[in-house]
Amino acid sequence: MTFKFTIMKNTICLILFAFALNATAVFAQSETAPENGQNRKEKVETLKRSYYSEKLDLTPAEAEKFWPIYNEFSKKEDELRKAAKGDKKKGEVPTFTDKEALAEIDRNAQFKKSHVDLEAQYLKDCMPVLGPNRTMRLSKLDREFQRELVQHMKERKEGGGGKGPKK
Repeated sequence: MTFKFTIMKNTICLILFAFALNATAVFAQSETAPENGQNRKEKVETLKRSYYSEKLDLTPAEAEKFWPIYNEFSKKEDELRKAAKGDKKKGEVPTFTDKEALAEIDRNAQFKKSHVDLEAQYLKDCMPVLGPNRTMRLSKLDREFQRELVQHMKERKEGGGGKGPKK
């Protein structure tokens, strides 16, 4: 019985891996169309859901309770990040007076505190659904997912950007 379960689990892992590789093809495409970015975000979210579900070994009942908690956390995290970013542009290094610099330092510290508070509440909310051990793994899972996604994107780019095999 254990042998069959291992084969089935390995098959699921292979399918998820193939799905992840296929989804990275989206990243290799042009980013000119705005709907392309939205489609890419949806594909990443789908990959993340599969990754989390597999790594946390979520039952359907647990998934039904976990994903609304995760979605709410993710939404609040995005809002917090957008508010912290304000009207800054990527790569822009503003110059501040000493007074403005102190205010910016305070604002950054407040953002970090708010983010820690938000994550603490998220983990507390997940505890009844996942239990302590799986809840502890959530932060690590996010970093692992991001690292694997970036690695797959790099591999696709090095492989010719989806234009065929590297020669």
